[in-house]
Amino acid sequence: HACNAKGNYEQSMMFYQQLLSVAVLLNDMTLKARAYGGMGQANRAMGNLWHAQSCREQQLKLCKDTKDEEGQSTALSHLGHVHKAAGKLSQAMQYYSESLALAQKLKDRAGEGRAYANLGSCHIALGNFREAVNYYKQELVISHETSNKASEATTLGHLGMSYLALDNLELALDHLRRSLQLAQQIEDRSVECQALANLGSYHTNTKEYSDALPHLERALKLTQERREPQMESKVCHNLGLCHEALGHYQQAIQYYQHDFMVAKEAQDKEGMTRACEKLMRAHSEVGDKEQAEIYKRKVHTIAEEIQNTSGKCTFWNQIAEDSLTSGDYDKAIEYYENLLKEAKKEQHQSFEGLAHCGLGNAYLSRGDYEHALSYHRRDLAIRKAGGDLTGECTAYGNMGAAYNSLGQHQQAVECYDHQLSLARQLDNPILMTKAYGCLGIVHRNMKTFQKALQYHQLQLSSALQLKENLLEQAGAYANLGDSFEAVGDYLQAVKNHDQHLLLGQKAQNEMVQLRALSSLGRAHRGLGNLRKALTFFEQQLRVAKTVGDEYIAAECYADIGAIQMLIGDYHTALEAFSSQLQLSRSLDDPFSEAVASSGLGEVHARLGNHREAIDYHKFDLRISSANQFVDGEARALGNIAETYESIGEYKMAIEFREKQLSVADTLQDSFTKALAFSGLGKIHIKMSDYGRAISLLKQALSLMVDQGGSGRQQHTQTAMEAEAKIRFYLGQAFYYQSHYEAALVYLQKALPLFEYMRQNVGHYDHATKNTLELYPILFQTLVNTLVKQNKVEEALEMAEMERNRAVSDALMQRDVNRQVLKESGLMKQYTPNSSWIQDSIETLACPVLYFSVALNHVFIWLLHPKSGIVQFQKVDMTDFSLPGSDTASVYSESSSSYIQPLIESVASVREALGVEQRFRLSAKSVSSGISDDFDSGEDNESVVGSNSTVSAHSYR
Repeated sequence: HACNAKGNYEQSMMFYQQLLSVAVLLNDMTLKARAYGGMGQANRAMGNLWHAQSCREQQLKLCKDTKDEEGQSTALSHLGHVHKAAGKLSQAMQYYSESLALAQKLKDRAGEGRAYANLGSCHIALGNFREAVNYYKQELVISHETSNKASEATTLGHLGMSYLALDNLELALDHLRRSLQLAQQIEDRSVECQALANLGSYHTNTKEYSDALPHLERALKLTQERREPQMESKVCHNLGLCHEALGHYQQAIQYYQHDFMVAKEAQDKEGMTRACEKLMRAHSEVGDKEQAEIYKRKVHTIAEEIQNTSGKCTFWNQIAEDSLTSGDYDKAIEYYENLLKEAKKEQHQSFEGLAHCGLGNAYLSRGDYEHALSYHRRDLAIRKAGGDLTGECTAYGNMGAAYNSLGQHQQAVECYDHQLSLARQLDNPILMTKAYGCLGIVHRNMKTFQKALQYHQLQLSSALQLKENLLEQAGAYANLGDSFEAVGDYLQAVKNHDQHLLLGQKAQNEMVQLRALSSLGRAHRGLGNLRKALTFFEQQLRVAKTVGDEYIAAECYADIGAIQMLIGDYHTALEAFSSQLQLSRSLDDPFSEAVASSGLGEVHARLGNHREAIDYHKFDLRISSANQFVDGEARALGNIAETYESIGEYKMAIEFREKQLSVADTLQDSFTKALAFSGLGKIHIKMSDYGRAISLLKQALSLMVDQGGSGRQQHTQTAMEAEAKIRFYLGQAFYYQSHYEAALVYLQKALPLFEYMRQNVGHYDHATKNTLELYPILFQTLVNTLVKQNKVEEALEMAEMERNRAVSDALMQRDVNRQVLKESGLMKQYTPNSSWIQDSIETLACPVLYFSVALNHVFIWLLHPKSGIVQFQKVDMTDFSLPGSDTASVYSESSSSYIQPLIESVASVREALGVEQRFRLSAKSVSSGISDDFDSGEDNESVVGSNSTVSAHSYR
């Protein structure tokens, strides 16, 4: 026993073997049991787990034969230790539970407390921190009851580290401080050393490296005084981590080397390997590749020196897990393959399962989903064969993740259903919570949003029961918020992401905060609260810079640029996209670089810098083509074509639209094909080739409509925008061909699509904004089309509908909240009819002159309270064009060159009709969309209006 305590395990084994010989000679069953117990202890310490298990089983059998229940409890407890060391946690927990039952039967409170601690440690290994907390709490009660201060201090430390794993930082720090205070009070240096190390780990985890150093330095001094090499190794390792994080690479290397030497002296292979891994990385950071390679070779040498298979398996599994956690997936795959090779030598199924699971996770993280799936399938088969329900549950979850990544959503749902069923069978609330969350995500990917919401509600309900697990709760609120965003319920999305952010801040978890801030930015953008969205994206950028995550910082710049472009602050948008481009280049991130180039192209186009815009879009095209970002190619080709079209270079625009069409054919992407056909159709309208335009636009429309001709598919927002524009352009083409009936059909079908987008815009983005810029032109064309068909009364109704739209849109431009407008009724679809207009006029008791400017024409209705429309006149504005002025584009909402001709036209009609002007009509009043002196103060004066941006006036 003394040799065991000093670490002289081989000598200890020799003495216990001699003791066994004496016991056999004396036929002393109790002495035999003691000898087997000691041999089991020595074998486990040397990593000979199979021999350790055999010895402990012999000890248990002998204790049962002699009816030694205390001995049985001890043997069961140590069998649990052996199985835990072998990674067989389910079997370990079974032995610990049997040990607990015997301790309770014997009223052995100390033994009962040890059993609770052992069960807690198993749940820690499984990641079930909530269950671990429950067991440690019961152990704490017993330690306090038995006045075992050392055990109480140790258990406070276990609870503190469990709360840290649950991200409950307040409780974690409280328990860890109490653990240190109690250890110092009883002057137990061993427990004090562990308490200091725990506090150091706490501050390391919370990235408070400077606060961690004093605790770790004191812990190191105590471990050296007490000659506790295993603890000394771990403390040196954490000191190295802190100095490395602070950029003190030479100090980090010194501590890692110290860690390696201590572990080597103690023959701690795992500690030696851990130190080698860190020395490899630290030497690489300072540019010493030669030393890094030396430590890499040492890792393989250490593995070869381990004699037994279980020890080698434990070794490879540990360093593979470390590599996977640090994001070095190639190295993790190499180590897991070594683990699999060793496990197969002796058909060690538990380690085989761990190897397959680890390989699956590594390939999944690397994006190789087919390989990941194949390994998780093998892991599942092993878990089923071994009756490991917890492992089986985890394997189904991993398979679900692989299927989901492959887009095979139905298979993913089946796997997650199995996972949920097993989690319920195991009564494991954490696994149940995860399964609910995964099912919700898959249903969101399948566009079955109501089911997604249901599962995320269940996830949240389950997570709220895990009171200490703040991260699970934050994840549930995040998923629920994302699902509400997916269905366009941005108010609920904001509500859930507010909680998401609050929990991230409470847990002091920057990654959770980053996700929450991004989600809140998107949700407020969806509500049209652009400036509020901007504040969240800017806050996200600050946090990203604090934690040093440059990839997220690049995404933030993209979001900020997009919002600034929507607000109209193009120069600030240029700065944001330029920052994204610069950062993407430094990170060698071609995808982000392409997105930034696209953003810069769009901003330059809006500033009228068309050549610069084309250069950036072509740069986007080169990057996307070189990296096979096919969606990026299609985007860039479309943007280049759009820019050439805007400067009248239609031949070049057609060339790039046809290239976009070719890319869409290669992708077999009908939506992108529809966009290309639509773009080509629009160009041919501008070239006055209306027949060709109609042919192309009809091809585009056929790609957007059901084969059965039922009208419209279940639209995504993007598809709805595309269809709205196609119908608009078809209406335009038929109008300019003088096919007014066909024009009216397409324009009227486009109208509800535009109105839906206007009221329920899914993501307040550039595409939607550009599409809605066509809405006034749609009304103008409709007014003209109706007049062309002599439907003067209907034309008046359409003009009044457009006036209502112009009022609410002008308020929107003044940053009036979209939700406020909806609640006020201004966003409500407004469909006036002639009787409603007549009723309104009758209340004024005076004639009204109503005019509307639409597509180069001014239409004037003289309305009488009793007789309705008394007279209607139309004037072609091109007859009044000022010298040097251009004809307004069909795609321009208004033109200032028509202000003076409009005044002249209205004045001549007023004079011809004998209408007295109540107040002076000026160019300034006409050009303002919504006049500041909107209310004239005259009781009898009606205020009616025009479409376009021309202000509304009446005369009597």
